[in-house]
Amino acid sequence: MIKKSVKWYNRLSFQGIIGLLFFALLLVFGIIFIMSTTGKKLVYVESSKLIEQIGNNAVGRLTARSREIAALTKSLANLVKHLPKSETVFKQTLPDIINFNNDLDVAGGGFWPEPYVFHSNKERRSFFWGRDPNGNLKYYDDYNQPGPGYHHEEWYVAVRHTKPGTCSWSESYMDPYSYQPMVTCTVGVFQNDSQNSFSGTTTIDLKLEGLHSLAESLSKKTGGYVFILDRNNKFLTFPQPNLVKRISKDKQGKTTQEFILASEFSNKYPLFLPLSNAFKAMNNDILTQYRKMPNYDPNIAIKIDRDSYQIDQAKAELLAAVIADPLKLMQKQTYLYQKVALENDLFLKTASTAFIFYVPYSYWKLVIVKPNSEINAVAYNIIKILSIYVLATMLIIMTLAYLSFNRFLIKPLSKTTDSIRQMATFVGEKQFDKLSHLKIKHKRNDEIGLLIKVFDSLIDHVIEEHNRLEEANKVLDAKVIERTAELKAKIEELTRAHDELVQSEKMASLGRLVAGFAHELNTPIGVAVGSASTLQTQAKQLNELLEQEEVDEDDLVSILETIDQAATLTLSNLRRASGLVSSFKRTAVDQTSEDVRQFDVKFTIEDVIHTLHNKFKRTAIEIQLDCPSNLLIYSIPGSLEQILTNLMMNSLVHGFDDGKNSGQIRISVHLKNARLHIDYSDTGKGMTPEALEKIFEPFFTTHRAHGGSGLGMYISYNIVTSQLNGTMTCESTLGKGVKFKIEFPVKLSLS
Repeated sequence: MIKKSVKWYNRLSFQGIIGLLFFALLLVFGIIFIMSTTGKKLVYVESSKLIEQIGNNAVGRLTARSREIAALTKSLANLVKHLPKSETVFKQTLPDIINFNNDLDVAGGGFWPEPYVFHSNKERRSFFWGRDPNGNLKYYDDYNQPGPGYHHEEWYVAVRHTKPGTCSWSESYMDPYSYQPMVTCTVGVFQNDSQNSFSGTTTIDLKLEGLHSLAESLSKKTGGYVFILDRNNKFLTFPQPNLVKRISKDKQGKTTQEFILASEFSNKYPLFLPLSNAFKAMNNDILTQYRKMPNYDPNIAIKIDRDSYQIDQAKAELLAAVIADPLKLMQKQTYLYQKVALENDLFLKTASTAFIFYVPYSYWKLVIVKPNSEINAVAYNIIKILSIYVLATMLIIMTLAYLSFNRFLIKPLSKTTDSIRQMATFVGEKQFDKLSHLKIKHKRNDEIGLLIKVFDSLIDHVIEEHNRLEEANKVLDAKVIERTAELKAKIEELTRAHDELVQSEKMASLGRLVAGFAHELNTPIGVAVGSASTLQTQAKQLNELLEQEEVDEDDLVSILETIDQAATLTLSNLRRASGLVSSFKRTAVDQTSEDVRQFDVKFTIEDVIHTLHNKFKRTAIEIQLDCPSNLLIYSIPGSLEQILTNLMMNSLVHGFDDGKNSGQIRISVHLKNARLHIDYSDTGKGMTPEALEKIFEPFFTTHRAHGGSGLGMYISYNIVTSQLNGTMTCESTLGKGVKFKIEFPVKLSLS
């Protein structure tokens, strides 16, 4: 009977395995079919959405950059409108605005007035600055010299027809001074809000190198390539720039380079023709929408074409359309203008899709080309991964099912499982007195018997541990109460000791400053006393001569010269002593409770160095300070002074063996994102890893025998982290000095 039962289970297991295998194969084929049809389409749509999102983000970055340059140009226009017509004032004022915080992508800019507006007897009087090879702005007067002027340049003529304060972007061109490709933002200068009050233009030139970097970074994200065109479909960037540049030599023998139009490139490379045609169609659509606008005026294009020798009628009409901005009425959810299917892309050598985005205001075109094979590859990878996972899962399930059906474990395991479940319930409800009734007490010599034996032993162990823990909890509760009272008393005692030691360290630091200050103050006062004694002697001698009426001119001149020298020396040294008193007052007095105020960072640090000069002048330690001048911040100067005093004294005592070694202390300061960064380092003997780990712990010092309290670095750390809300870290290698990095937020203005 038992043998028949076993055969029946084996037969059932085999049939179940065949059924599961057939189901797994159907599932795999179903996944492949769905992913090859509907799935591939869905993946293509999602991939296109990702490209569209990347393109929209890139357009947003370009728009933000163009708005930034437009705002700079507009600010320049507002400034020149109110400046007096003085060449000196213009040359002193405009370069700082054009420099734009030393933004090297800004190639230059200037002011270009209407004929005879700046000088009644001069037709051209422009003010233009461009960057030299070192990145510094240099004034150029070329447009004011005989030859072609600027009043008929494309960028000058177009802005006559823009609204006041609006930027007009030029097409790309080669700068005649730096020989670099760039574009120009032009804003008209109007004496009032009427276009009839036009009095000139301001310009800012933007290099195209930054656009090329942006295109390269986008190419890495998309898996294809990216390039940018201006409104006339002239290249601004390209993966292989030399292919879309016209390179030649000018009259001076210098190499010139200028980007070509997309149509010129397609004439040379026919595979690019579908994209070139799409760009032309996009511009024609812009013109069509422009002609439908209520404010459409065909005379604007005629005037631009007539007034500028640089552009033809077609470019003039497109420029007039851009000024009217017909695309501003489009929905703002996306800047994607068109998708173009490419049977065989010129560079990718495979079927691809081009995503064409338009850039607001400048009407540039950003193009992303991605191969279709990458989109399909995603679907194929998904099919492969899902198929492997399904097959592996089904094999595991079939194996476990086969083993389970071939072992008669259902009843003993079910009984054991029920006992375990009841045990968990009793333990959860803390009914430990019922656990003994759950023992199975069934003797078997196989694995199931061992499991039952372990389970019964577990119940005994749980009951025993419960009783032991109950007793231990009672003892622990009493000890917790006792230890809590002791700990509270210890904390109060440590708090008092901590406050006393902090105050002691502050007084010790103040003592060191007083000693140094007294030594420094003694020298000028001694000189002043000696000079005063000389004054007294000469005055007495002069009185004696006057009483004897034996004063001749030579004696009088000599006495007066001596008196003058002594008085000058006395005054100089008294002023020096006054300066020392001011420095000591700013550094030695405890200022940790002073209010936030504005102060010069470099001046404050120099005061600390000057005050501690007496400590360092007998050593060969060189102190280097790298800090910008006129760096004004709102913070607590006393805190900064106390931190630097502790750091320098720590280097002197610990890093250089109390001045017996030579070396350097370097303090570097800079401001970034409204946070003051201080890098402090010395070339002393450094610290061991054990000392470095405890550097900011209270009472830790390696020189306790020499009077060290171990609170200097602890106080500095607390000032930075608690009072200034900043961070302070330390790095050191034994024999290679120590480095501290400090940063904390500051305000540049209290408004």
